[in-house]
Amino acid sequence: MVRMSKSVLCGRKRRYTVPDLPFPRGGGHKQTWRRSFVPSLLAWAGAQEDPFGVNGDLYDAVDELWSLTYPQITLEDDAIMVVVKVVR
Repeated sequence: MVRMSKSVLCGRKRRYTVPDLPFPRGGGHKQTWRRSFVPSLLAWAGAQEDPFGVNGDLYDAVDELWSLTYPQITLEDDAIMVVVKVVR
């Protein structure tokens, strides 16, 4: 018998949060996320012509901003999607 989690049974989508971000242990990465990455991303979105419609451009912006903020942490495609889902 296979047990499924309650979220699978109810058809809920998984909600990604900051602890799901692909950070290595230690190093104050969450603090950098809060103090640098998020404000920079909000500034980018606010500078767009339609700041509430930036979801289509979000992937590229997150990828570029991540490489500037965390040059020592490289992201694979699936990790970028986790970051985008946390941001959304």
